[in-house]
Amino acid sequence: FFVAANSLAFVYSLVSVFFMARSSSSKYKILFALSVLDL
Repeated sequence: FFVAANSLAFVYSLVSVFFMARSSSSKYKILFALSVLDL
């Protein structure tokens, strides 16, 4: 279960990076920073 949670968090980080790269909005940058801090 812990490995699955880690992989899900990794996928979520990749998606966050993708959206941050697509959008210049600061909202995605804040969400990405929060996700990194959570990891």
